[in-house]
Amino acid sequence: MEIEQALHQRWHDSTTLDGLLSAARVTTGRSSLESLPRATLGRRGKRTVGRTNAGEVLEEVTIEMRLRHESFDDGATIVRAFRDEFDRCRFALSGGAKVLHLRHVEDDCRQLDNGTWLFRVEMVARVFLPG
Repeated sequence: MEIEQALHQRWHDSTTLDGLLSAARVTTGRSSLESLPRATLGRRGKRTVGRTNAGEVLEEVTIEMRLRHESFDDGATIVRAFRDEFDRCRFALSGGAKVLHLRHVEDDCRQLDNGTWLFRVEMVARVFLPG
């Protein structure tokens, strides 16, 4: 399981987040959903931080959540719940890989020309990959 899919599953499992925005309205990668609200979880970059002789790798992966919503207040509530759920968490990935630490880096919001709100939350994950 990739980090994006793991985050999506945790979103689904969170009664708070799923109650605010159903995981069915959250996609990984590009969104094909036309109606609002909708969110996208995507990888924005990665870099290798270290390697061991055993072939283990430590990476930093930048993850971005983009939320489009017609209501500023409702969107801001979802963003707060997202940060509360994921900031400073740890979880397993497939094949023995694991997220050692996921931390909030920044977020912003802007109103688009059509009146909808675009929220963006950037997080960085420290990921251990076994050899």
